[in-house]
Amino acid sequence: MRGWGRGVRRGFASWYNNRSGLSLAKQVTKYAQRDGWSHLDVLRLAHVNPRTDDHDAIFSHIAGKSKEVMISDEVSAYMSAVDELKSATKVNDVVRLITDFEIPRELVPTQFLNETKVWEALLPHMKPEATIRNLGKMTSIGLLSPMSDAQKMVVARLQDTENLLAARIHPINVLSAQRVYSSGRGEKGSLSWTPNQKIVSALEDAFYGSFKTVEPTGKRRGIFLDISGSMGMYGSVVRGLTCREVTAVMAMVTVRTEEDVIIKGFSNQLIDIKINEKMTLHEAINAVSGLPFGSTDPGLAIQWATKNRFALDSFEILTDNEVNTGNHPVQLLRDYRKSVNPQAKMMVAATMATNFTLADPNDAGMLDICAFDSAGPQILANFIRG
Repeated sequence: MRGWGRGVRRGFASWYNNRSGLSLAKQVTKYAQRDGWSHLDVLRLAHVNPRTDDHDAIFSHIAGKSKEVMISDEVSAYMSAVDELKSATKVNDVVRLITDFEIPRELVPTQFLNETKVWEALLPHMKPEATIRNLGKMTSIGLLSPMSDAQKMVVARLQDTENLLAARIHPINVLSAQRVYSSGRGEKGSLSWTPNQKIVSALEDAFYGSFKTVEPTGKRRGIFLDISGSMGMYGSVVRGLTCREVTAVMAMVTVRTEEDVIIKGFSNQLIDIKINEKMTLHEAINAVSGLPFGSTDPGLAIQWATKNRFALDSFEILTDNEVNTGNHPVQLLRDYRKSVNPQAKMMVAATMATNFTLADPNDAGMLDICAFDSAGPQILANFIRG
């Protein structure tokens, strides 16, 4: 892991100090810690000096101290509301605080999260991603009943393309949510619900609407999909989807957003995959189903491009990593760079979490990822752009 040099410290300091006092108060209370890191850890390591009295007061709050500074009324009121919420004992008090201060679900005490009134107060201020993530819960407690005002609010939010664009929700996240919601139960725990069909339909609308959130790279991209037999299994890194469905959606997203893209499937042979920008999801999944499956040789894509001197900026191999035949792609890509495009990159996206790797971690033009949430495609796009 890299150290805490001047540039890293400056970056973290900017994250805190470039926010308004109220924005920072909301961030540090909503996300108190992640992956074993607290804000206090970051403030200490980055040596962040507060920019304003509001920032000074918030930093002191993070450290569990009080400090006599002139804090603004809005920050003071919000921080007081958060503290009051932690000790609340009545549903009506919780609803009042959520409504008056737009306090998010993450700060609501667990004992109140089965109360319909609480979710009714949360919903108007909930962002698209949080709305999608909590559809099952809100349906299970009866908030999203057919013809209810809450149902109408959720449907309108999911069908608002501009709202989705601002939230930068990737299509594959929406599709995963639709599959899980349609199943009527969560993958973990005992939560279950009867899916509201209006919401199921709105999620499908959101899936197609969210294609506009994906920015093209402007590069010549080669999408190579593993079509071996193991790809039809569930257990992919995306909830509710088989590995094959994940690759179909990624191909569908790319062909709808890029001008120069070629899509092929590989097992023990390389075949054309007929996915175009006009296809529906059902048609795209059908295009990668029922194919002549065989063993798995991801190097076929690079061999084909080298032999035919086909100019590509990126080789994007989508596979479950059950590789069992052929030459290693690392050496094949190096040969391709020598004879066709010296700047060509290779990205291997794993649809299942395994220890196997196809890329060379010491080569800046190669990348292994195992992520298909909103961060994964953005990482991929940034990598391709350079």
